[in-house]
Amino acid sequence: MHILALGVWIGCIATEAIVEHSVRDDAQRDYVADVHWPIDLYVETPAFLLTAFSGGMLLRNAATDWLLWAMAGAGLAAVGCNAACVAVVLARRNSRRRGDTVAYARLDDLQHKLGALLVALLVVALATGFARAL
Repeated sequence: MHILALGVWIGCIATEAIVEHSVRDDAQRDYVADVHWPIDLYVETPAFLLTAFSGGMLLRNAATDWLLWAMAGAGLAAVGCNAACVAVVLARRNSRRRGDTVAYARLDDLQHKLGALLVALLVVALATGFARAL
């Protein structure tokens, strides 16, 4: 279950990254701001929560070492980062709907920075997991 939830989560992040970075004009910004929120709400949030839950269940029975704690720490940090991203995506959508371009630009920049941090944390967690498996 953990690997399946992780796969859905990573697939969602990859899809969102492609969509986010292909925006070229205001109409596309409106569309992305609107469509990103329900994806976060109905797909990404359940996926990262299930990943966190199943990871916690696996952690209870695992032989502990520093790599396990590094992997779990990076994974937990990724979950927290993604939760922050969800809040920013909603705020960004709301600012776009209000026509507040200054807030939208600030939140858009923050969302992309958090997204980059999220990817980095997932890479650390995955690399640590692979190192543990060797």
